[in-house]
Amino acid sequence: MKLILILLYLTIHIAGTLWAQEENHVFHYPLNIGDVWEYRRSPGFLVTREVIGDTMLANGKTYRVLKEVAPEGTSTFFQRVSDSSEVFQFNQLKPNEFLRFKLDIKKGDSWTFKLFGSPSDSAFSEVFQLADTTVFSSKFKFAQIESFTLPDSLPLGFGRICILVDSIGIFFEGFEAGKDELQGAIIDGRQFGVITSVRPVEDGLIEKNDSFFNNYPNPFNNSTTIEYRLSQSARVRISIFNVLGERVRLLTDSFQTPGMQRVNWFGNNESGRLVSSGIYFYAIKINGTVTTRKSILFLK
Repeated sequence: MKLILILLYLTIHIAGTLWAQEENHVFHYPLNIGDVWEYRRSPGFLVTREVIGDTMLANGKTYRVLKEVAPEGTSTFFQRVSDSSEVFQFNQLKPNEFLRFKLDIKKGDSWTFKLFGSPSDSAFSEVFQLADTTVFSSKFKFAQIESFTLPDSLPLGFGRICILVDSIGIFFEGFEAGKDELQGAIIDGRQFGVITSVRPVEDGLIEKNDSFFNNYPNPFNNSTTIEYRLSQSARVRISIFNVLGERVRLLTDSFQTPGMQRVNWFGNNESGRLVSSGIYFYAIKINGTVTTRKSILFLK
């Protein structure tokens, strides 16, 4: 019944003249650092996703780091677009990736994938509609993609109905508990719709206050990246401490410009030697104000 209601919602909500397209269309899936998507999640919650940086993960591939702030908490996930126009997402439970979307598609195309990398967790997606529509007062190509688990698999964790809009990204997702509907986005500095979590300024998109993000990956083995955004130029000092409060390493102590910043820690001390596995803390001091976060180092 929920699935029928969601399909009815899509038919009524997406305006414009729709017609089936037999030719392939290559969708642009934006993943620029600083891109923001703001969704209204039923029954009225706000969900924000933002590309905050990039990192190389255990499989040797480089991914964009996306931070999601939702009612249930803040999480981080990793995506990349391949040269063959496919969107892969890294599975943090196992050191592998799964296929999220194909971007060079036509109506009727389908693909299978292993959500968690094991035979019992298989699924497939199919392009049910490929047409033009108008969103945010502009005309775009969109694809309606529906995902299903195969008989021997577990339920999908990321939604069963998805509307993908060219050059915008995920516009709508319908799932068992409800739906996420895009109300605004900032793509490569251009704003679409309504954004309430950040404000645009003349020289870019910078929040009113400094923002601190958890390091990623965490726990980590080889290296971890600390991300933060400065609202204005400031003196920044970042140090690593052990559980006894002893400083292990000074990562940076410099004057930095506004915008996104990041620094890496490779699990070593001031002498360059690897420290032992365990819990460590990093302290970010900006113009006299200190913020502390916890990091876990796990050595194989």
